[in-house]
Amino acid sequence: MENLCSNVYVFDKFFGRAITPPDDSNQSDHEVNYIDNYFKYAATQPELADFADWLNEFQQTAKFKDGEKKFIALQKQLDTTSDFEARGYLIKAKNQLESLFKVEKQED
Repeated sequence: MENLCSNVYVFDKFFGRAITPPDDSNQSDHEVNYIDNYFKYAATQPELADFADWLNEFQQTAKFKDGEKKFIALQKQLDTTSDFEARGYLIKAKNQLESLFKVEKQED
């Protein structure tokens, strides 16, 4: 989810799916161009096969699908809201959503 929150197109690029921006904003264009030009990982790379299988399965879970819908809705609201108080609430909600998916690193 952290990667999705950084750029909503990264998983589509990784799995070789068409990247279709949800709107005509400059932000969407910038994110698509960045992914196209700089993200060089693909599910078809043999060394990423296990990860690709895991990620594909994770994307099918209700937890991920619900989180993805909520994140995209929050981001769309942030893109169109200029009210300071409303933006603060939306950012807090977005951060809380991201924290639900964070995996704590274990020390060796």
